[in-house]
Amino acid sequence: MKTLNLGQIAALFMIIPALLSCNTNSAEGTETTDFISGDFSPPKLVSIDVLDGKTLKLGFSKEITPVAVQVGEIEQQINENAFLTSFETEMPLSFSKENKSKLSVVLEEETELGKYYGIQGSVTDNGGNALTFNSVFAAYNDRMPDLILSEIQTDMKSGKSGTPNSAEFVELFAQTSGNLAGMCLYSAYDGETCRYEFPAVEVQAGEYITLHMRKLENVCLDELEDDLTLSGGNWSSDTARDLWVNNNSARLGKTDVILLEERKNGKVMDALFLSEQKKDSWPKNTEVIAANRAVKDGAWKGSADISSAVSTANITTTRSISRQGNLMTAGKADKNDWLLTATGTISPGKPNSTKPFKN
Repeated sequence: MKTLNLGQIAALFMIIPALLSCNTNSAEGTETTDFISGDFSPPKLVSIDVLDGKTLKLGFSKEITPVAVQVGEIEQQINENAFLTSFETEMPLSFSKENKSKLSVVLEEETELGKYYGIQGSVTDNGGNALTFNSVFAAYNDRMPDLILSEIQTDMKSGKSGTPNSAEFVELFAQTSGNLAGMCLYSAYDGETCRYEFPAVEVQAGEYITLHMRKLENVCLDELEDDLTLSGGNWSSDTARDLWVNNNSARLGKTDVILLEERKNGKVMDALFLSEQKKDSWPKNTEVIAANRAVKDGAWKGSADISSAVSTANITTTRSISRQGNLMTAGKADKNDWLLTATGTISPGKPNSTKPFKN
């Protein structure tokens, strides 16, 4: 099952019942106000499960009755807060209530890998409260490669003038060939709304993919096709694939939980726990949640406690944390599989250094 849990749902609440009724008591000569009790909150859309190329399952916060559902292809991935009023081409579908809070949507035609689709509709609850919802989902991807985290640099590098010239990065390694469409990189330090969703890119087994966490120059270009020399910028590589986050602020923490997800809020494929200094517990609740997800999904061999994290105490702009061993056959990791490498050995897009940093 492919799961996409929505961090932000753009919802318009179309029907809001009156909360108060006024009653004049003429015998007393006084006016009293009676508060009406009941549930006046509309349902919320809490999840979209993309089960296959034709089937979606929508989850709501309470029992619902479906009213209408529409799905259509959109030109590109758009912000979920954008209200989808109509589609150029609406896809034929059927929908039915699966249980009290679940809605099944079956498309007549398969979604196409690499494309994005909008879904909108309306439901009511037993109290007559209505929700009009809309969101975006990526087409079902049944060709995801086996991908692992392989190197991370949490510090931005600046030149002599103080101007940033090298962005933080996360390097990944493809153990098998496939398409990255819909896969996500999530930083618990960064937060729920800032995860990166990979575009539709064909990758080959043995390929390095460097995700640069800031786009600092105009020459920083996403390499979506076969030309791996397209992108410039520091720490880019002419022999590996470079992708860039459209961002100019810090996105990774020295204390962090990095997750590689099958899709947004989906199964965790790989993880890396980081801790800047000795702490008794994770400082952010998002980190607690992410760590538990990683352990539950078998993506991290250690415990969910911060004590199992890799130390970033001595990381600098000239050192990175690199995964050790044969990346092609690597299984799930713990902190013993990662190494803070020696000064000057940062290697995005290339085999990792095995030389450790020594104080």
